[in-house]
Amino acid sequence: MHILSASLAVVLCTAAGLLKAKNAESGRTNVRSFLSDIRSLSAQMDFTSETIEVCIGKIRKSSAAESFWSDMQKSLSAGKTCEEAWDEAYARSKELFSAYDEDETAELYAFFSSLGRSDRETEKQKSALLCAMLEKAQTRTEDEAKRSARLWRSLGALIGVGLAIIII
Repeated sequence: MHILSASLAVVLCTAAGLLKAKNAESGRTNVRSFLSDIRSLSAQMDFTSETIEVCIGKIRKSSAAESFWSDMQKSLSAGKTCEEAWDEAYARSKELFSAYDEDETAELYAFFSSLGRSDRETEKQKSALLCAMLEKAQTRTEDEAKRSARLWRSLGALIGVGLAIIII
């Protein structure tokens, strides 16, 4: 009976560690997805003459952050500026941006605040700078996710083994 309890403790703690490791990696996925979305948005704006609202509508359909882009599009459809649309969408989807530090969030805000207020060349430059910043954020979050995931997996297994020793 003790061996069964010990085995169960190891399995449950290891499973909990694996779940926590998966959660630690979600920030990396959000950053990667948002970088892809910004690149798509930039390409749409560069190569079409469509409005920002229409461009966002196109990327929204294939994005992991569909609710954020949907909120942006609804706000723009209601006649709000990109800055106001960002504020509203960001307020509803803050968890998508939890992997970003304050400076990165400020850069995102600055980018969306200036959309539609500059000429195409300036928006292209700002988009390129934002993509470079998001690439750095992606590298940083990948490194953090690997370390954190490894820690949680190991911790779950060690706690399970510790409990097994105590039970036996």
